[in-house]
Amino acid sequence: MTDLQQLKNIKLDYEDNIAIVQLNQENSKVNILSRKMMNEFVPVFNHLKNDDNIKGIIVISAKPGSFIAGADINMFESVKSRDELYQMSRNGQEIMNQIEQSSKPIIAAIAGSCLGGGFEVALACHYRIAMNDKRTGFGVPEVKLGLLPGAGGTQRLLKNLSLSDALDLILAGKEIKAKKAKAMGLVDILVEPIRSDVQDIEEQNIEYLRSIAIRKVKEIVVQKPTKRKFGLMENIKSIIMLNSYVRNYILSQAQAKVMSQTQGLYPAPLKILDVIQQTLENGSKVGLNAEAEAFADLAITNEAKALISLFHGRTECKKNKYGKPEREIKTIAIIGAGAIGAGIAHVSIDKDFQVILYDTTSSALYHGQSQIIKSYQNYIKRNRITSTEYSRILSNLNCQTTFDNLEKCDIIIESVFEDLKLKQNILNELEQYIPEHCIFASNTYILSIHQIAANSRRPHKVIGMHYFSPVDKVELLEIIRAKQTSDNTICTAVSVGLKQGKIIIIVNDSPGFYTTRLLIFSFIELFYLLQEGLLPNDIDKATKKFGFHIGLAILLDSGVASRVAIGQLPPKSNSIAT
Repeated sequence: MTDLQQLKNIKLDYEDNIAIVQLNQENSKVNILSRKMMNEFVPVFNHLKNDDNIKGIIVISAKPGSFIAGADINMFESVKSRDELYQMSRNGQEIMNQIEQSSKPIIAAIAGSCLGGGFEVALACHYRIAMNDKRTGFGVPEVKLGLLPGAGGTQRLLKNLSLSDALDLILAGKEIKAKKAKAMGLVDILVEPIRSDVQDIEEQNIEYLRSIAIRKVKEIVVQKPTKRKFGLMENIKSIIMLNSYVRNYILSQAQAKVMSQTQGLYPAPLKILDVIQQTLENGSKVGLNAEAEAFADLAITNEAKALISLFHGRTECKKNKYGKPEREIKTIAIIGAGAIGAGIAHVSIDKDFQVILYDTTSSALYHGQSQIIKSYQNYIKRNRITSTEYSRILSNLNCQTTFDNLEKCDIIIESVFEDLKLKQNILNELEQYIPEHCIFASNTYILSIHQIAANSRRPHKVIGMHYFSPVDKVELLEIIRAKQTSDNTICTAVSVGLKQGKIIIIVNDSPGFYTTRLLIFSFIELFYLLQEGLLPNDIDKATKKFGFHIGLAILLDSGVASRVAIGQLPPKSNSIAT
């Protein structure tokens, strides 16, 4: 048994016969359910469960922005046997069952990411209190790794949600914010963060959350909660779910949607549907075993191994290996208000960058600004942001047809037509206005960064930042360094991209860079197929069945790809933007 005096990943505090289990993963920015964490958590929980002096337990994180980010993926990868994977899932289910069946009230006080196994821990607790901020989110993203929740998550989501809502969360693997989790019944109390300008505000929020959780435990201990009374809508949902025809209809619709989106190439969503159907037909005891069997089956598939490898790659692409920039980036100027330029502005203004959007005509600026406004108005309709947040975000955007205020800029992102002379002229002109520290980034997908900077007096400050359309939806950002580009310039560009929420690859300045070079060979093969008599629709069907999200012919027909394949198209207006 772990010595409770030698805990490295958990801090154990007490207040008025209430135990506070504070998670603090050693040498990590986030908490994960690793072997080391669980080897401490289980003995701590057993000790508290058997201590008659303890009247209630609070599970909380010491790390700002992270309750529990999920289970340790490396733990799954280290297990080679299917039987071991099955037992791992059963062990996890047993731990969660013990939490749920505890006679002492257990409250999860959640601030930050509560995902995967972390969400399963929270669901097993008797009460959930969550900080209502941007960093607090809930979800079971295992399907994106080719897996499913393996510690009872499928069962508890079915208990807490309607069938359609549970399917939506599990099959999509999406994250929901605290406010929506509260509306769905997954969170009992929302806590508004403290408004303050002090530097340790997040630590204060954790202490505030802790104090509310302590107060709630005391209320529960004194008042002894009565059996929950379900509202009218919950009773109606329960009655509907007893109807096998309705259940089967919902499941069949979900399966049809999965097949349409995945072409049956991903086994995890289909396994999830099978587990849920077994649970609904035979109860949670059968459902738990089905969940463990499915988890073990999926974890050894090639699809899961490939998706986990992709996850590791994405994680690496979210790190700035160049360290910290010499200067903080506060103001960005975007040259060109077309779809890409407006998209770059879109993903910048809500990250508290001050953004100057420039184009040569008021008409072009109007179209770019309208694109941004329409997107954020849709966010309001979908309850992703409030009207107050909308006003604050839009206040970070300044649209102009002159080069005023460029002396305040820390980075210029140029997004104009793929014309080398045009880009060189813009760089040469802007160097008369921008400060010495300002970086110039070209959103190019094929032109040489070295050539763009050929006449620059500061070539070490020139870099490529290749965004993909639509910028607010496609996560990838390709950063291109020329031989003369300085490390601090790369570091700064990566820092900006990461703050914009991008997954970043850094490539050398060579023909086609990386992404265009890959695409061009696909397009050449597509032209051969067309010459042989195949129709574009046939090619689209074949490539989608192979696993692409959109058909290759449709991709070729889109704006950026078509320019790559058939050469630069001339501008249709006075705007300089793409």
